[in-house]
Amino acid sequence: MAAAYRPPLAYFLAFFAAFFAAFFAGAFFAAFFVAFFIDRFSLTSVFVIRKEPQCDLYIRLFGLKVKRKMKRGHHLGV
Repeated sequence: MAAAYRPPLAYFLAFFAAFFAAFFAGAFFAAFFVAFFIDRFSLTSVFVIRKEPQCDLYIRLFGLKVKRKMKRGHHLGV
């Protein structure tokens, strides 16, 4: 039995629909993947929150740099 005739436009539309569905499925998966990892590993995540305030962390990280700038007079605009 011979295959039924399908016009070229039908093949194009079928390909376009499959491509469209695959693209949006991939985009949805990528967005979900990014959102999941932002939620799990962001600084505001429950798993990362420390007992001390976050400003203490910044003071510890940048304290030495700020002290050097204060000694050099950069805070005065010099």
